[in-house]
Amino acid sequence: MDQKRRAISDYSKAIELNPGNADAYMSRGLIYGSRDQYDKAIADFNKAIEINPRDDLAHISRGLSYAGKEQYDKAIADCNKAAEISPRHTKAYTSRALVYYTKGDFDKAWEDVHLAQSLGTRVDPEFLEDLREESGRQR
Repeated sequence: MDQKRRAISDYSKAIELNPGNADAYMSRGLIYGSRDQYDKAIADFNKAIEINPRDDLAHISRGLSYAGKEQYDKAIADCNKAAEISPRHTKAYTSRALVYYTKGDFDKAWEDVHLAQSLGTRVDPEFLEDLREESGRQR
């Protein structure tokens, strides 16, 4: 059994023992997402959010899973909710920038990059280079 499959099994057991364990849903959802099993990931993030609606990382993670399914409006809505919950958590902005970039809305991607940078985050240089190339802008 590979490590991810074993981890899924372990988190499933933890959920069986304590169905209110939002962290177990969150962790299992992250593994599903890393395996491109977006529907399963979204189901787990939904449960984590049901247990703890103010979990900004669950909203971000669900949003990135929606982006994996090319459901960009849902992805952006989840990043917006995460930013509303934790306005200084820059992962909401960098994740939303990635979604906007993937969607082809480069101006909004730049806005989020600048917002994250203004809050002290170092944005991935490879992402910035890709955004410069695709948008035809330097900043």
